[in-house]
Amino acid sequence: FGPSENRFGSDETVGMTASRGKQLAAAAYYGVVSIVVQFATKGMFAVWKFDYPLVLVVLQLMLSTLVMYLVAKPKLELRIAKSVLPLSIVNLFSISAGFMGTQGLNIPMFVALRRFTILFTVIVEYLMFRKRQSVPTLSAVAIMISGALIASVTDLTFSAPGYAAVFINDLLQAAYLVIVKYVKDVDHLGTNGLLFYNSGISVLPLVLFCWVRGDFHEAMAYPYWGSLAFLTSLFSSTCLGLAVGHAMFLCTRVNEPLTTTVTGSIKNLLATVLGAVAFGDYIFNTANAAGLAVSAVGSLWYVVCKTQEASPRQEGKEKRQGESKV
Repeated sequence: FGPSENRFGSDETVGMTASRGKQLAAAAYYGVVSIVVQFATKGMFAVWKFDYPLVLVVLQLMLSTLVMYLVAKPKLELRIAKSVLPLSIVNLFSISAGFMGTQGLNIPMFVALRRFTILFTVIVEYLMFRKRQSVPTLSAVAIMISGALIASVTDLTFSAPGYAAVFINDLLQAAYLVIVKYVKDVDHLGTNGLLFYNSGISVLPLVLFCWVRGDFHEAMAYPYWGSLAFLTSLFSSTCLGLAVGHAMFLCTRVNEPLTTTVTGSIKNLLATVLGAVAFGDYIFNTANAAGLAVSAVGSLWYVVCKTQEASPRQEGKEKRQGESKV
């Protein structure tokens, strides 16, 4: 691929027209919704012992497909489906791996390992688009990763399957965020229409896989289907899955992919503190806490760097717009 354009579109033309207020609002929307869904999902596994993560993914994708179709009413075209197919495949495996990681790890360690998404995003953007980040930005990313490594190597509740699932999720989500940003020929769909195609294509192979593997049959034997409290939790988790999918799409379309990953990293600071006391499966140690603190400093530095980089670009854009009106 060339440095700025390929089959997914141009780096300079996608998402650059959003105002600063819209960019900040989209990032805040994603941060709030994602932390709520993280706890709701963990509650399904840790509190209700609903050990069927793929069934939960199916429910979320089905609801997303239905709601987004009713909202956007997009045209059903094979050409569009083919354009969105790479995004859907990555999304399917990313969500599934993320749910398995949430099930197998306590929230603080899940948060620490998820920070590798930021590094993978930088790498994927360079490999696919030859996009280079500035030295200050790379320094901020290095600090975040260093903190995440410190936290990871001091984990007292190591789980090999959980670690593997989260690292796979990190890599796939980095690819997902970049593809969402640069996918072309579907801009007329809008966020909701694109999300409809993405969810609809993703859910079909997952339903088949769960049926063949027997997940649905095992889930039907779950003992709390008659509990109103459980059904309320399940419904809430399913709806929140729809909201976080929409929030991620919107945030990534109006910001840079790296901004979305760092927004997730910052909100994870709060998730770390709350998660350490909410479910009782986290063992505190000083080195782990220090690693998370170092990563937090890197996250905040990244925000400062990106704000400083965006200011001259925004001023240049406003100047060009003013000249065009003369």
